[in-house]
Amino acid sequence: MPKVDRLNNVVATLKKLRAKWDHDEKVVQTGYSQNYAIYVHENQGATHKEGKQSKYLESPARRYRKEISDVIRRTYIQTKSIEKALIVGGLRLQRESQLIVPIDTGALKASAYTSVESKAQAAAQMSFAKSEAIRIKEEGRREARSRKAAIRKEAKRTKSLSDKSAVSKTRRKK
Repeated sequence: MPKVDRLNNVVATLKKLRAKWDHDEKVVQTGYSQNYAIYVHENQGATHKEGKQSKYLESPARRYRKEISDVIRRTYIQTKSIEKALIVGGLRLQRESQLIVPIDTGALKASAYTSVESKAQAAAQMSFAKSEAIRIKEEGRREARSRKAAIRKEAKRTKSLSDKSAVSKTRRKK
């Protein structure tokens, strides 16, 4: 039975280490702290000045993925710190994002940040952002359906009026 006891001790020790690692794991997060940032980011129907756009964080992340990866790799080679390397990569993404954020000056552009977060904090923030994005898209769909219904109603009313006008003109001709 001593072998099983040792195995149980090893498993318990590994679980403790895993819990500590999961708890201590850090991530670098780049984003915007203004409460309306997600609305501007997700509103693809809005018109913006030339060179500005919605999806101002997602687009540069996709477009500069290879360059940012190279920056992270080079920084890690120089510093031997993955955290510093990720911060430098996050700052590069932040800079590219600020170039195309739809608001040229003001609170939104100034609210850009790159920070080190615990894994749990970052997950909670990401979950909130995703739920907000879903809510915003659903609101947009409801508004679009409402506008379409109003347009159909107005078209029916206009057609009805034109039909009545045509009937009255026909009656006058007789």
